[in-house]
Amino acid sequence: MKINMRNIIFLLPFLLLNKVYADRQVKEIVLKTESSLLELSPAVVEAQKKVIQSFSEQLISGMLSADQFKSKKKKLNQFVLNSWTKYISQIKVQSSKKMKDHFEIEFKLVYSEDILKELLTEKNFLAETDRFLKILPLIEWIDEDHKVIYQWWRHRLTKEKLDLYTKSSAAYEQMKSSFFEQGILLSNPLDQKFYDILPDPVKVDQLTDENLILISRLTKHQLLALGKIKFTPQNENEKPQVSIEFDIMNPLTNKKILSFERKILDKSSWFESVNLQNDLIEELKTSSPDLASQIYENWQRGTLNSQTYRLDILGQFNLEDQTKIKNLLQTKIPEIRMIKERTFSLKQLSYEVETQLTSQSLSEKITKIPDLKLKKDTTADLHFVREPTHE
Repeated sequence: MKINMRNIIFLLPFLLLNKVYADRQVKEIVLKTESSLLELSPAVVEAQKKVIQSFSEQLISGMLSADQFKSKKKKLNQFVLNSWTKYISQIKVQSSKKMKDHFEIEFKLVYSEDILKELLTEKNFLAETDRFLKILPLIEWIDEDHKVIYQWWRHRLTKEKLDLYTKSSAAYEQMKSSFFEQGILLSNPLDQKFYDILPDPVKVDQLTDENLILISRLTKHQLLALGKIKFTPQNENEKPQVSIEFDIMNPLTNKKILSFERKILDKSSWFESVNLQNDLIEELKTSSPDLASQIYENWQRGTLNSQTYRLDILGQFNLEDQTKIKNLLQTKIPEIRMIKERTFSLKQLSYEVETQLTSQSLSEKITKIPDLKLKKDTTADLHFVREPTHE
């Protein structure tokens, strides 16, 4: 029997992603709905859309407050349309019954609330997003056998880079699960389409310190993962192998949080691409929990040099001003490590701000933000908080 290796290579990424999904907690549910269409095939299509939308709304409404759900309903509908296949792994017709003027159709869904919560967090629908430490991978993927290099911030996807693209995406998805459990949001840059928001000056091979700070600010990540993952073919001295080398670093302080290095040798000589990729995923599955824990602990130790302030802004405001001003502060003052909304009234906005800046430096930077456009009778006061509050 002749095996088409090209087909195996293209199928592999999807098998790997399903394996990653299997590591999450999944549930099953059977739901019934109706369609007014009188032919079965189009009725199933219509009914499936209705089930996905209504069930997704039910899940999401349990994760958001009523006000949040109402205010974000339009964006949530678009989110469900674009992302439902990521948290609903299977949807099958269980039964269908033709009535006089409609079809009754039952569906079985297999889904993961954990993955849905991760996706909502990534898209900033959950208020707790601010409490997450965010890491963006800037990792170079190298296939020495085929002389191909893939850097997501530099290269658009092409046919020759598809294999490295799918391998990297599967690896990021595996790491995301373990990191999320530690309160760290590791983004999959391929899924988030960060490439499109980056300016041309940072789409280069060798990134400067200024490039890294700009990427961090534009993508809103506190830490970056810098390094490479290289697939090396068999030679006279060694078996096929994959080497992993990357540093977790804070671009604002130019300080390294920790380093991670592994070398994985192929355990057999058959179809090295499949074996090495499986071994890579297994290594990341094993190492990621401890790695995430170390990153979080090191980051927490780094925050001991930070100060926490309560920022009170007095003036005349509406509810939208609270989020607008918070986003503006985060964008214009990269030294702000974390900012949380505290209280709102028509005459005062309050935030908790964590930064390594002194109160004087922070005050000066706030007053120099031209886009803030505070009214003439508006004042901003900073109060040092020795014991940061936690929700």
